[in-house]
Amino acid sequence: YTPGPSTGKPKLELITRMINFGEVQLRKKATSTIQIANDGEGILTGTITSKSPEVKPSVTQLELDEYETAAIPVVLNTNDMQPGDFTSTLEINTNGGNDTITVNAEILKAPELVCDTESIDFGLCFKGERKSEKLKIKNKHKGPITGTVKSQDKWLIVGKGEFEGNFNDITLTLSSKSLDYGEYETSVTINSDGGNKTIPVTVQI
Repeated sequence: YTPGPSTGKPKLELITRMINFGEVQLRKKATSTIQIANDGEGILTGTITSKSPEVKPSVTQLELDEYETAAIPVVLNTNDMQPGDFTSTLEINTNGGNDTITVNAEILKAPELVCDTESIDFGLCFKGERKSEKLKIKNKHKGPITGTVKSQDKWLIVGKGEFEGNFNDITLTLSSKSLDYGEYETSVTINSDGGNKTIPVTVQI
């Protein structure tokens, strides 16, 4: 006995009914995965159509063997979007039924760099003394800001050269061992995805 072709019908089953990308900043991308299954016999064929150009599934054509499940990445690209709540849908049309997947996200404003000070003055220091000051870096808007902090001179030590988060404390330590008596000026450069800043630093030994 040789079994013939399956006489059963394919049946679309959405394991993922909703994608929530959560908070996504402007000019950033987010990725999620949807799972679609064939819960019947016979081959399930069909299409995945996004109702928004910002939401792109990695494949638009479906072909699933009987009782097969596919995991399909979906990318949200916020380049041309506006801040606020975003809702869209993915339409799944197949020979085993049709359905939709809801897509949600909160689009945050692009990061904007804010520092708590425009300059740092260590004041009068004794030769050989170590002094520290805190530099507070934050995003003006909701969400993280990412970047680097660099000192222009070896005698000013940056505690943490990289930062990521809504609020970031950076410790700047003056090491005056190598300095002669007199007044010194240097600067700290902040480069971030929300802009760049240069903070002048002064000290008198």
